[in-house]
Amino acid sequence: MKRLVFGLTLIACVGLILLVRQRHVGEEFPGVTLTFSFWGGKAEQASIDNICRAFEATHPGIRISTEPLPWGDYWLKMKSRSASDSGSPDIIRMTSLFGAEWAANGVLLDLTPYLQRDNIDTRAYFPASAAACSWQGRLYSMPTDAAVRVLMYNKDLFDCAGLPYPDPRTPLTWEQFRAAARRLTVVRDGHIVQYGLSLGYMEYQAFVAQAGGSVVDNVSNPRRMVVDSSEGVRALDFYSGLIVRDKVSPATRQQQNLGFGAPDWALQGGNVAIQFGGTWSLPDLATKPLPDGRPLRFGLAPIPRDRNRSQVAFTNSCGIWVKSPHKEEAWQFLKFFASAEGQGLVGSRGIGIPVLRAAARSDAFLNEPHGVAPMDVFLDELECAETNVCVPTEEWRNTMEKIVYDQLCLGTIDATEAAKRMTADGDRILAMKRVEATTATGVVVPIALSLALVAALAWLVVRARRRSRQEPFHPTRGENLAGYLFISPWLIGLVLFALGPVILALGTSFADWNLHREPTWVGVANYSRILAGDGQHEFWQSLWVTLAYALTSIPIQIAGGLACAMLLNVKGVRFAGVFRTVLYLPYLFTGVAIALVWRSMYAPDGIVNHVLAQVGVTGPNWLMSEGWALPAMVLMNFTWLGGNMIIFLAALQGVPQSLYDAAQVDGAGPWLRFRHVTLPMISPAVLFNFIMGTIWSFQVFAVPRIMTDGGPNDATLFYVLNLYRRAFQYNEMGYACALAFLLFVIIFIISFIELRGSRRWVHYEGAK
Repeated sequence: MKRLVFGLTLIACVGLILLVRQRHVGEEFPGVTLTFSFWGGKAEQASIDNICRAFEATHPGIRISTEPLPWGDYWLKMKSRSASDSGSPDIIRMTSLFGAEWAANGVLLDLTPYLQRDNIDTRAYFPASAAACSWQGRLYSMPTDAAVRVLMYNKDLFDCAGLPYPDPRTPLTWEQFRAAARRLTVVRDGHIVQYGLSLGYMEYQAFVAQAGGSVVDNVSNPRRMVVDSSEGVRALDFYSGLIVRDKVSPATRQQQNLGFGAPDWALQGGNVAIQFGGTWSLPDLATKPLPDGRPLRFGLAPIPRDRNRSQVAFTNSCGIWVKSPHKEEAWQFLKFFASAEGQGLVGSRGIGIPVLRAAARSDAFLNEPHGVAPMDVFLDELECAETNVCVPTEEWRNTMEKIVYDQLCLGTIDATEAAKRMTADGDRILAMKRVEATTATGVVVPIALSLALVAALAWLVVRARRRSRQEPFHPTRGENLAGYLFISPWLIGLVLFALGPVILALGTSFADWNLHREPTWVGVANYSRILAGDGQHEFWQSLWVTLAYALTSIPIQIAGGLACAMLLNVKGVRFAGVFRTVLYLPYLFTGVAIALVWRSMYAPDGIVNHVLAQVGVTGPNWLMSEGWALPAMVLMNFTWLGGNMIIFLAALQGVPQSLYDAAQVDGAGPWLRFRHVTLPMISPAVLFNFIMGTIWSFQVFAVPRIMTDGGPNDATLFYVLNLYRRAFQYNEMGYACALAFLLFVIIFIISFIELRGSRRWVHYEGAK
């Protein structure tokens, strides 16, 4: 009876679920559903959802389906959608950092006809925001919110230094600003315990404009660099001088490792007097107490000025995917988002600064919910701001930041040299020369390589046939067929999921493809560009870094793993199983987890420097030093000794005890027994670990990506990290595929040499 009741209940539940599902399907929305993709956390998602619901209330025939993603995942997913041309959203949230790339490659719909049709005047928006959404005189997205940094200062530290608070209306001059930062910097026992200033992520571009110069000839569509001028050099010298000479600000790359907090929230630590921050910093600064429990008393002021008053603004916007089937409906949403009603919601929901002047000057934005005042400082700065330099490749910004932050602000070059390097590298990137095939690279060399490959394959086939004839056993055709049938699942998987992508990648390496447009055949131009340098040094630098890492890390892996295995192989060792587990356990952790742990250990106040201090050694700033960053990563190999240890331990336990007894009878000591018995017997395991260590060392990616991202100044730019940059940051997929196949050739050659050389020292049981 119980079983019958249970069965009837289960059937009723399933039927109810199917009924509800059928009813839901039958009630599908009859209008148009737009997909809106954007980045952001829970707070920003809630704010954008609120705007979407307000739009739906006034447009009952349109529904917005939101798709929030984390920042990094968002851009990778959007690029993959652009490349595959499938599952694309109707509306995409854009930033002025990357907007030029998407507009220049035809991914976004030209909105200029819609503006003209609906008589929308872009002069109602802040000039920097309108310029950030334009490319070559056409508007490709509608501005929604802006970000600009102002001075945020700790009032208590100003009181302790006897300094008046900065005027919220009148900017300090450069010299006044420098003098105040000097008075607010505190040094004890030769160490800086309080910085007067945190430059943070404040753009050097603003200082160049304040001095009366410019970084490029046109910030929204640059053609050449103009930073190498007297004004540009003076601005770069002032900017870097605050860090290098005056020592009133930590270098941005070093600030958090030095224990002064994240740049955008530096005031929270209580040991920084002034920070450059935006509206996103306000909630935490207003609500979270200082380390001693006191509330933070802080104020807002404009950034300093020199000859001019200038600022840099970043703008977020919304664009329409060019292949969206609902362009008119998507335009209605963009128009609402940028309207007075939508901009009022932007100001009240804390997304950012409304870009519509009227909405920004309203109480919705000025009456900040945490009571921070005066909020109109942001608006005054936005009025005199220009957009960040908009270049259709991320390579330009990364290159400029490397010169400024990793070289100039760390004191390795001066302002004059920095301006020259910025001009040379910047002009090369701004030229945006597409890879083109010549007769040699596009026809002659590919044909010659194809013929050489066919000849090599034919030689291998002939050689294999000759060897098979010498074998005593020849399987029949039926036996061959049966064998292939048994391994067919593996063969199908190999072809579909391994060999197929490899062949596609090989074909891509002979094309120019930036993910947004169709690939074009260029032959071996990518390979010749890599080997020739093409004005870059990343390939040779990354190859050198990877080789140096391999040459230093492989001996640690081999010797360390063998030493651990020999210690655990000693008879009578108590708790050998526990030690084996402890040594092997770190090998199971992901590279990301290990990188995060070691990054904290390598901090200036981390455990590594703490241990060195106990023996009277002052440890360096490991990850921010060009000389120590790579050795620090090499030392991390002691974490992964467990993998080699297990293999060596298995090999050691397979060595017959009789060989050791015979050697001892002949008078061999411990070293001779190890040299003439142990090593020859475990030589196959040594070769295996040696080859696998070589392959692994050339494929390192997660550790440098998490710990240094290739810095400082490309000191840890590993080969695969450079490949990743070229593919997913600079959108040079053909170039990246060429790098991948060159890596295959390099690993193949090295592994082949290791295998051929092993014939002299590797011994196999039963081999002649």
